[in-house]
Amino acid sequence: MMNTLANHGFLPHDGKNITRETLIEGLHDALNFNSSLSSLMFDMGVVANPKPNATYFTLRTDDFFGSNHIFNETIFNETKAYWTSETLTPAMLANSKIARQINSKAYNPTYKFSSMTEQFSLGEVAAPVIAFGNSTSGEVNRTLVEYFFGECGQLS
Repeated sequence: MMNTLANHGFLPHDGKNITRETLIEGLHDALNFNSSLSSLMFDMGVVANPKPNATYFTLRTDDFFGSNHIFNETIFNETKAYWTSETLTPAMLANSKIARQINSKAYNPTYKFSSMTEQFSLGEVAAPVIAFGNSTSGEVNRTLVEYFFGECGQLS
């Protein structure tokens, strides 16, 4: 989600040095997220910055196999394999994210996510539900999620 927002200028295009204020503004402007949720997302994301008392974070992706600024349809198709119906459930979203982490750990010798970063990363799967879905059931229309990450994620 964050990479898509960066591709469209709601966050810094290069994904670097995202501050609390930048994230709050970007998530509000793009998805109408409230500042409390955006601030919580910042608190979870800033742990990815290894500097003590960091006030920003940088988007990190699995760039071992090539550019991490270009949409990777192969990886997106691997993710979508876990989305087995037209309505995505929390389990489908979480399973697709966990599978991505396992795959990265298995094939990328430079994989660096800490346990805390991995936990935050799992929390990111709630974002499509918050933006497009039913927050009570935790479900979201697959077509909307595919469009947001697939079609919108490819633009840069």
